[in-house]
Amino acid sequence: MPNQTILNYILKKHDCHTVILYGSRVDGTNDATSDYDILAIRDSGDFEKDCAVFEGCYLDAFIYSEGNIIEPDSFLIRIKDGIVLAQKNKLGDELLSHVTKIYEHGPEKTPAWEKQEIISWLPKMLERAKRNDVEGNYRRHWLQTELLKCGIWALKNHLLG
Repeated sequence: MPNQTILNYILKKHDCHTVILYGSRVDGTNDATSDYDILAIRDSGDFEKDCAVFEGCYLDAFIYSEGNIIEPDSFLIRIKDGIVLAQKNKLGDELLSHVTKIYEHGPEKTPAWEKQEIISWLPKMLERAKRNDVEGNYRRHWLQTELLKCGIWALKNHLLG
């Protein structure tokens, strides 16, 4: 489906002036089941999410007002490397530039108190994960997620000092 068809739909249905396409349809990893990831901006209005099936393809569109998006933070990292399909006053280009700067800056360092909290918390979670019940399964998966975070933190600190 051409980008122009979706662009016209978003512009008209949501009264948007800026539309950014991002995700697999931009980076070339899309396949027949891929959706269209879109961030759209309009002058005003409440946040909306449009998850329609549009002409046989899934649409995953996040609709923001200018006021909601004026100071983006890391929650928009997903649109990095997106392409602007339409824009008002270079708003799309400026937003993508800002998101790229956030990405390049990287995450904030974990404070020492939080590192200690994680180290203290992990053995307790390991004991709870040993239970052979729903709670144990939940804790086991939660622990795996947290260990990934800690492993990345430990590796980073080992390599960077």
